Formats: sequence, structure tokens, C-alpha cells
Amino acid sequence: MFVRSGALLAAYLLCATLAAHGEERDTRRQMSPEEFRAFSEGWTLHFEENGRAFGAESYFERGEVLWKPAGGACVRGVWAPRNGGVCFLYANAFSCWRIWDTPGGVEAEPLEGGASVAVVRRDSSVIDCSEIPVA
Repeated sequence: MFVRSGALLAAYLLCATLAAHGEERDTRRQMSPEEFRAFSEGWTLHFEENGRAFGAESYFERGEVLWKPAGGACVRGVWAPRNGGVCFLYANAFSCWRIWDTPGGVEAEPLEGGASVAVVRRDSSVIDCSEIPVA
């Protein structure tokens, strides 16, 4: 009886753990391009990757953006919905992301694979590129 009860308890705990992890995953919801536009337009979003500064991006009307990677130069670009995500086109780069609304905040996951970045701050000031030429 003890072995059987122990096995039953172990099975219950395993199921509860799996269910809890499933619930965490299920609380993450992909933002539509319209939701992303409403969240970002008129704001500057500051991103971190694994707790380190990744960069900041100012969002303007018509999908125009100004991106400044951590330690890098400012670059102008545009974004548009594509392939179930949002894609950014800069003078020398192109990247697509899925934007997730999570219990911990907004995250961006590259469609090409790789680490997600988290929005750690959103403010109304435009990125300062006065000291660095805009590419």
C-alpha cells in the first residue's frame, strides 16, 4: 500500500508540476501587429537580453523607428507586420520578431531563432542620437 500510495503521490506531483508549467506557457499571448502599434507608437522601448542592455528603439507614425543598440550607433528604419510577427528593415539589416504579452511584461522573440529580449522600460523621450551620427 505504501509503495502504491507513494507512486500515486509521485504521479500526482508530476502532473501538478506539468500543469503548472503548461499554465505559465498558456499565459503568454502573442500581440497582434495592431496591439504592438498601440503599445509602441509614440514611445521609446528599452530592451534587455538575459539581464543585459540590448538597445532602445523609438517608434513613430507610419511604422518609422530609430534603433540604437547598446554601445552602437543610431539607425533609422521601418517596421511592418509579416509572417505572423513584426519585421524591421534598416539600411543594413532585416529582422522579424514575435511580440509576446506575458505576466512579466512584453517580450520579443526573434523568428530566426535566438534569445528573446524583454521590454524593461517604456518612456516618451526620443533616443538621443546627437553625439552619434545616424546611419
